[in-house]
Amino acid sequence: MGKKQRDDEMFNSGHWLSDTRCLTLAEKGAWIDILCALWRSPTRGTATLAITEWARLLGATVEQTVITINGLIARHVMDSLHGSNSNMAITSSLKSSLNLTLSSRRILREEEKKKLNRARVQKHRGVLCDEEFIATLKTSPAYTGIDIDKELSKMDMWFLTPKGTGRSKTRRFIIAWLNRAEKPMTAAPVKPRKYFTMPTEGKL
Repeated sequence: MGKKQRDDEMFNSGHWLSDTRCLTLAEKGAWIDILCALWRSPTRGTATLAITEWARLLGATVEQTVITINGLIARHVMDSLHGSNSNMAITSSLKSSLNLTLSSRRILREEEKKKLNRARVQKHRGVLCDEEFIATLKTSPAYTGIDIDKELSKMDMWFLTPKGTGRSKTRRFIIAWLNRAEKPMTAAPVKPRKYFTMPTEGKL
């Protein structure tokens, strides 16, 4: 692998060996599947599924899944939450309709580091966050008379068309879009006409 590591690269052999040394072979197999699910989750690092869905993901029965997850919880490999219970073993009375949240502390820490690093880089470069960028557009004299929110909504709809497939709403794209937007026509101010009045006889 080159010096530039891909952003979607999850696996780190050193972390894996240190984290799983105490696990059984079955627990290692389950943990790597859970890690992949947590990495691909919309809320990276944490995911909530019914216990039956976790079982389907692991390719195991509910009984096997409960035993394996309880083993991972007991060895403090991951964090879990079911109901108001945090990092507690799953009991047979909770299995049937249980929504179980699993999370990886390491992935969450790495994501938080990335977030802080991006914020530091943006601050160093003087880059505005997305909300500040949109607010700046709305107050810019260059776009006076243009409804920024309306144009952004039109942009979102355009992305759903075949021409918009694969395009990204980058700041450069937004600026180019707004530069092509038509400003509403405004009537030119009417200058008051000056009428010549004839002087009266007394003023001749």
